[in-house]
Amino acid sequence: MDKIDFETFKEIGDQSDDVYFIYDFLANKFQYVNAAFGLIWKISREEILQNPSRIIETVHSEDKHLVVNSYRNCFETQSKTNVNFRIICPKQNERWLELKIYPIQKDSRRYMAGIVKDESAQRNVITNMQKINAWKNSAMEILSHNLQGSIGLVQNLASLIERMACPSEKKVAESAVLIREICKQNVELIQHFANQEFLEASKHEISKKRINLVSEMKAILSNYQQAEVNSTKVFKMTCSHDMICIRADKLKLTHIMNNLISNAIKFTPDDGIIEVHIQKKRDTAVISVNDNGIGIPETLQPLLFDKFRGRRTGLKGEPSLGLGMATAKLMVELHHGKIWFDSKENIGTTFFIELPK
Repeated sequence: MDKIDFETFKEIGDQSDDVYFIYDFLANKFQYVNAAFGLIWKISREEILQNPSRIIETVHSEDKHLVVNSYRNCFETQSKTNVNFRIICPKQNERWLELKIYPIQKDSRRYMAGIVKDESAQRNVITNMQKINAWKNSAMEILSHNLQGSIGLVQNLASLIERMACPSEKKVAESAVLIREICKQNVELIQHFANQEFLEASKHEISKKRINLVSEMKAILSNYQQAEVNSTKVFKMTCSHDMICIRADKLKLTHIMNNLISNAIKFTPDDGIIEVHIQKKRDTAVISVNDNGIGIPETLQPLLFDKFRGRRTGLKGEPSLGLGMATAKLMVELHHGKIWFDSKENIGTTFFIELPK
């Protein structure tokens, strides 16, 4: 950027609700910070201009290493970088931010121009959508499971009455046949409804954007760690690199991970361990979800990704329609990725997702 470009950047920043800044690497200070900074960080511009290190003090302890590495990466490689991270504002309020930084070379000096967007509201919407969808899916599964069970019982009783009816009780036998047929139609209706839900959940167009898998997976796993119902499980996360970026549909990726992690929870006993690992490869990234639960029976393994056929009840009686893994597979394939698993009974299961970078 030349001088006029810097001035134009500042003019845009002065009118923006996002944070705009220019940082001088050599002088180790901000050359420019717009007024929106104070609205997001709840710290005055003057304080940051005098003491830039105050910013890193506000970054969430789990994300500091990520932010520092992004800064170093921008400086050393002279390439643009973006990162999602959390800050802790006064009164301990947590906010999610998206930082985009661009290296600038001007008169043999290095600068970093950046834009910070507050993603807290969007994150809250996504989290609430996940909770609503989880509640809806759970309610649908329970309702479908209970209805199919109850109707199936009535169907069996109708068949028994039909067989036990005497030849003289023709009307009783006919009524039993009618009851059995009505039950069959209703079971098929429930399955059709569940199948339509599966199609609706997966048919939408994919919308890819560049995301950092490390910060995204941390956010997803954090939701499970904070849930009281999961307090008996141990959650861990490891990764080969601090930043592993891919282009993916964030909502669909979250849906995939929710399916894998919730499945691990259902089939892992109390005090069990659920671990997420992210491995960066040359052209792909591999996410694995490992548990030391009861494993998948060999007879069920070939059917696991089939609709309605791979279902089984969780350790605490959690019902399943057998749609979760089928949906996950479809969404992975929409990303041109692969999904597979390795499982041994009474030892545990590991699911793998490989996605192109």
